[in-house]
Amino acid sequence: MRKYSQPDKKLLVLSVSAMDYMLHIEGYDKNDKPELLLSVESTNIPELVRKFADNPKYRLETSLVQLQKQTLPDLLDHVDFLCSITEAKAHDTVTFDFDLHEDRFRKQLYSLLDDFEVKLINQMAKAISGYIPTWNLKARNLIQGWRKLHGTTMKAFLRKKGEHQTKKSNGPSWNASLLSGPQKDLDPVWNSIDKKTKDFVEQRKKLVAGEIEFLMNGLRNSIKGVDSKAFKKNLENKGPALQQAFDTIESAIRSGLKQQKGRLLEDSNGDYFRGRMSSLYKDVVADQECKKHSFRAALNMFENVMCGSESPYVVQIQGKFNEVWGTLKMEKKKQGEKAIKKVMNEIRTASKQLSVQQKPSESALKMCANLTLLVKEGRDQCSKPIRTSYLVSRSGRTVKVEKK
Repeated sequence: MRKYSQPDKKLLVLSVSAMDYMLHIEGYDKNDKPELLLSVESTNIPELVRKFADNPKYRLETSLVQLQKQTLPDLLDHVDFLCSITEAKAHDTVTFDFDLHEDRFRKQLYSLLDDFEVKLINQMAKAISGYIPTWNLKARNLIQGWRKLHGTTMKAFLRKKGEHQTKKSNGPSWNASLLSGPQKDLDPVWNSIDKKTKDFVEQRKKLVAGEIEFLMNGLRNSIKGVDSKAFKKNLENKGPALQQAFDTIESAIRSGLKQQKGRLLEDSNGDYFRGRMSSLYKDVVADQECKKHSFRAALNMFENVMCGSESPYVVQIQGKFNEVWGTLKMEKKKQGEKAIKKVMNEIRTASKQLSVQQKPSESALKMCANLTLLVKEGRDQCSKPIRTSYLVSRSGRTVKVEKK
């Protein structure tokens, strides 16, 4: 500002007229009139304003050249490229009834569990029930022999819950004798689990494989227009994952049943029927002490319970077996449902990230045709010289915008 001030005099600052101010206040980029953007003719504006006028003029010239030589051509090329694409991506997810197929796999799971129950569990339960009369008869014969023991020996066996041992009696305990029959009879039943399940498990695998193929064919038809190789590759792994879920369940059932044999008989470490037999001995001894009768009479009570409807053979083996299967079935049902849901959700989630190639509608084709014409006109305009605009510079020279 010192350049335009004089000593001992105030700086004279003039402004354009209110009309000029309102005309140009919105900015040069919004003014499309052919006249000069900022007139400096006959306005009595000092040389300072002339210099100020050159600054926006230069920026405007640069912007116009940039717009016509690069920005507009790039935009037109992009529009032309989009219009040239014969297929457009639809952002809708793949249309497929995942719930239907998930339900079908759950039904296969329930059928697998039913097969185990009907073709294996019921047969095992029937075998156990068939053995009970034989076990009862053997138990009566054992107890009949124990009646010949001395009273103190019977008392010792009852008070020690069947595990009494003496120097003269090196034979098995009462509990071991009572359990030897069931253990001998049940071993073949449990050892034949794999053999008995082989046929229907193989048949069930074929049915599951058919369901998997049905699922995969449906998905392949639904994603024909999908350009995702990763999704298709991942889809190939889902079939084996579903089959593995069923294989794991049937294997776990067989393994679980085998583990339960020892628990049913409570034969680990020689603890034969420890849980159930302990309460029986306790009740017999309490009854004898209460009624003050002989231990031979107490042995009658022991025989009646051991060979009755509440015997360990019925409650511990048969009843516990049914309870074990009920728990195992519910556990594997939940495990299978969870595994099926996990795999199906993985496929469902992956499909939501895909887009299917679809042909554009008639209206879209018409719009593309109109845009193509506009692109041609725009390119013709860009090929012409830029409209000449003259701005008066401070030096009085005429500055001309680049024509092309």
